[in-house]
Amino acid sequence: MKYILAFLSFLSLNLLADNSNFDMKWSKVPSSYIEGAILGNGEQGTMIWARPEESLHFDVGDTRIYDDQGRLPIGKFVLQTKGKRTAFNMSLSMTKGEAHGLVKTAKGSVKFSALTVSGKNLNLVKFTVLGDEDIKINLFSIPAITTAKLRNEIKAVTGKPTHTILDYSNPKYADAIKQTINKLKPKAEINRAINAIQSRLVPLKQGKAYSLTWEFKKVAEQQYLLAWRTDYTRENLKAAEQQKWAEENVKKLQKSLQKPYAHYFAINAKWWNAYFQRSNISLPDKKLEAYYKWQLYKVAAATHQGKLPIDLMGPWFRATNWPKIWANLNVQLTYLPMAVANQKEIGDTLFAFIDNNPHLFIEAAKNHKADSATHARAISPYTPGGFSWEYGNFLWTLHNYWHFLRVYPDDKRMVEKFYPMLKRGANFVLHNCREDENGVLHTPKDISPEYEMNRIFPKVEDTTYNLEFLRWALRTIIFIEENQNLQDPQISKYKSALEKLAPVLLEDESGIMIGQGVKLEKAHRHYSHLVGLYPIKQMNLNDPDKYKLAQKAVDYWINLPIINNWSYKGYSRTGAASMYSMLGQGDKAYEQMQILLDTYGSANTMYIESGPVIETPISAAASIHEMLFQCSSQDWKVDELKFFTGVPSKWADVTFQNLKAEGGYTLSASRRDGKLTAVKIEASREGELIVHGVPSLKSSVQGDLTADSKGQIRIKTKAGEVLSFGEQRSFSKAVKGPDGKDGFHFGLN
Repeated sequence: MKYILAFLSFLSLNLLADNSNFDMKWSKVPSSYIEGAILGNGEQGTMIWARPEESLHFDVGDTRIYDDQGRLPIGKFVLQTKGKRTAFNMSLSMTKGEAHGLVKTAKGSVKFSALTVSGKNLNLVKFTVLGDEDIKINLFSIPAITTAKLRNEIKAVTGKPTHTILDYSNPKYADAIKQTINKLKPKAEINRAINAIQSRLVPLKQGKAYSLTWEFKKVAEQQYLLAWRTDYTRENLKAAEQQKWAEENVKKLQKSLQKPYAHYFAINAKWWNAYFQRSNISLPDKKLEAYYKWQLYKVAAATHQGKLPIDLMGPWFRATNWPKIWANLNVQLTYLPMAVANQKEIGDTLFAFIDNNPHLFIEAAKNHKADSATHARAISPYTPGGFSWEYGNFLWTLHNYWHFLRVYPDDKRMVEKFYPMLKRGANFVLHNCREDENGVLHTPKDISPEYEMNRIFPKVEDTTYNLEFLRWALRTIIFIEENQNLQDPQISKYKSALEKLAPVLLEDESGIMIGQGVKLEKAHRHYSHLVGLYPIKQMNLNDPDKYKLAQKAVDYWINLPIINNWSYKGYSRTGAASMYSMLGQGDKAYEQMQILLDTYGSANTMYIESGPVIETPISAAASIHEMLFQCSSQDWKVDELKFFTGVPSKWADVTFQNLKAEGGYTLSASRRDGKLTAVKIEASREGELIVHGVPSLKSSVQGDLTADSKGQIRIKTKAGEVLSFGEQRSFSKAVKGPDGKDGFHFGLN
């Protein structure tokens, strides 16, 4: 089925007021995970699509529901029509968080509107039946077996390759699922009807349970409403207590349904509209702009303040062998864009989780030392995992946290929460390092994420991945201790380790090596050996030799011959785009983004490999930020800003408004006819700043400032100070696409 991405005209030029020109639209029924309409409230969610034998269905998803350290599938509600489906259309609004559509049948038609209500444990679908049509709703339940186990058992019975087992409701798998239930014997479910509301209670091990509570009812002539909620408890409840808990969930749904659909539509639309008001970008490439905005939508649909960090699926469940929060690149890329996009509360969910659950990371390192912390490649939000390899993974997660604290400065949190955990993360690696006879400190033998030769993952000392993250961690510990005057008696050991730490290994052809004795020799989808450049950003590109090294390493890495489908992946392209933006090579950055969309784009912007991996399209939003502006600091005392150095030469007109930068700055800028026309920098605290490429700035505190002979403005900013250049009204104007049209929509034709 071909994905059609078509331009729509739209009258409004103020995208902060209305993003409806980017709605997703379908003229054919979506038939898979990468085609369906997605709704979510940060915890629960649904995807709307259909198997060939269905009129339509609504998946049931909840990010909390785990057993045996893995996500559990729940099921779906299937719309059954009297007539066979003959036509279909649907649209999904990002600013309203609502999907609505029409199923035409041989007997009539069915209109529907659907919400997963923000701030509520409530999913709603309103139906209007026309003609001689009649509808029913059937629940298809999936047994309480972790998705990895269920997928592997289906493979064992059917002989189908794991990666082809996508949808547990496929009739071909029905017998295999029955055999799996007989073999694994999950606890018996309890299904009851209480005052016309259906309750499915699913007991799990050790007294845990989840429930699905739902009702399908006629609310007016030719109008029906489907409503459901999911609940999860990890309390060790006895059988009677579980049933009482399920009954309470029925009462909660009853209470929710005292208000009509229109009430919840207004709540939901208000939340989503406010969400998209917080920042804005406008690009001449409307396909890329739409892609960016749908990533912001997906992140907010997948997590909210106080909710779990985003895993590989979000609330939209699909068969997978990766049913946790994966963390050797995945969660780290997922959380890159949201702080910059001015979405503090949503961008903080991973770091608040670390603050609130330090035991998970401390216990994961308990077999090593008591002063350490780490995480496995895959994280359960409830139980600590066991470490196996990739020492840099946890430090990368903490680097995301550091980036967040640099964008939203909070000295108290940095000292009380982040600093102790960073020391633990560094300790875990240091305890496993080796000091040689010359006093050089080597990181432990380890693989470099994803790099293999001849189906063997080389395990060597001094992988660049581990060295770069350990070096960053040690430098950051020392900086915080000195900057905050902590008088930490342990600081000398970190200074000593930093002085002794082995250098990154270099070689002439590839620039930067994978590790001790391992050169990059084949296409490598992960940029594990380039993390010092990005995302750590500790290669000083103002040094011509370092710039030349970075150029060589990036060019060599991303242009090796493609051997197979795994040589490069979508995140390879977003990483390369970010690196080329750092090098000031916007045409190359844009080329990588075009490869991303052309090769890995889908109708709903979801992304799969052998299972869902949500991070890749979301990381594209971070790459677009890198194209729009660069913020860097070699010492975390002086910040440097550059505008539009990563945009392609053919982008004459670009604007962005209210993006956030490290140092606590809020930025807006406009480029017209290839020239910088406006800049606004708002400082949240005192700091030292260098602004590149802006001829002058007007300070709300210090008057007029003029660039020096190097094109730089150096300033010590004050809290609340506003620096401006040019015509400020241009920020809210949309940039028209190359054909003169304003809007763009994803969807399926």
